[in-house]
Amino acid sequence: MNVAKLAPGLLHAAVLGALLVAGGCRRKAPGPEECREFALHAYGLHSEEEIQRQTTLEQVDELTTECLVTPYDRELLACVEQGAGTGRCLAQFSARRAGAAGAEPSLRPVRRRRRESPFP
Repeated sequence: MNVAKLAPGLLHAAVLGALLVAGGCRRKAPGPEECREFALHAYGLHSEEEIQRQTTLEQVDELTTECLVTPYDRELLACVEQGAGTGRCLAQFSARRAGAAGAEPSLRPVRRRRRESPFP
C-alpha cells in the first residue's frame, strides 16, 4: 500500500468534510421547527402551551404551513422574532423577493387573509 498516493485523497476528503460541517449545506428556507416558532411569535405566543383557543391553534397551523410552502426566508423569521411587527417584516420580505425576481417591490404582505390575523 502506497501511503503517498493515499494522503492527497484523504486531504481532499478532510477539506470537503470541513466545508460541509462549516455550513455549506445549510438550507436557505426555514424548516418545520423554525416555521412553527415563527407562527407562534407572529401571534404573540412563545410556546405551544400558550395557545388557549382552537381558532388560534388553527391560525398558527395555517401560518406554519404557509411558511413552509411560500418559502419564507430566515431574515423574515428573525425580523418577527425581534418584534419588529409582522406586517412590516412581511413587507420587507416582499420587497426582497421582488428584488430577487427583478420586479418592482410591493409593500403589501405576501398574501391577504380574510379572517383575524396578526397582519395589518
